[in-house]
Amino acid sequence: MSALGNAFYLVKTRAPVGVLLRYVRDQLARPFVKKRHAALVAEVKAFARREGFRQDWFSSNVPVWMEIFEQCGLRGRALQALEIGSFEGLSACFFLQQMPEARLICVDTWEGSDEHVSTSASAGIEAAFDRHVAPWSARVEKQKGTSFAYFSGPLAGRPLDFLYVDGSHHSEDVMMDALKGFAVLKVGGLMVFDDYLWSYYPRTAENPAVAVNGFLRIISGRYRLVHVGYQLALVKTGERSH
Repeated sequence: MSALGNAFYLVKTRAPVGVLLRYVRDQLARPFVKKRHAALVAEVKAFARREGFRQDWFSSNVPVWMEIFEQCGLRGRALQALEIGSFEGLSACFFLQQMPEARLICVDTWEGSDEHVSTSASAGIEAAFDRHVAPWSARVEKQKGTSFAYFSGPLAGRPLDFLYVDGSHHSEDVMMDALKGFAVLKVGGLMVFDDYLWSYYPRTAENPAVAVNGFLRIISGRYRLVHVGYQLALVKTGERSH
């Protein structure tokens, strides 16, 4: 979809005005950001080929991640991070490479999502994930199951510095991940939604943008946007008042 088409989609899914303005700003900056990190993108693509990743849905996000890591001062810190939806582990590998002091919890069923039904995309992905993250095994905690099960379990209350939401893209699941994850995200912590502009489901209401936009209205006044594009990233600035 074109930038103009995406802007109309944001309006259709009731994005807050601040999101629309940030989207325009980041679209204008996009060519410069891509150029600045082109060498690293090439490195990640080469890594994915060399290590036998069958899918590379992540390397295009590298420029955005590098920019927001710098903006949020995350580099070199002993971060506690959670990734919901890991698939073959490319985003996890990148995060662990870039954040050598971080610890990462990876939550996934490793069964694929709705879009993988009747395809071979999900075959063998758990074994591939295990193999790919093995060099960083001391800093990776694998939690096999749904994000709902994780957030209902005894480990869910651990505070987070970084949260990547890339699990089920159905709006109900995205909303649950957003609310549960934001509750344990530290003030100053970074939250990134993948596939914000993804529109797989025929009913617009079932796609991620509707959930993310609704979530943003719920947490109004307690976050700061740091990027809006195909991914949306925010920093938590405050807790809920009681």
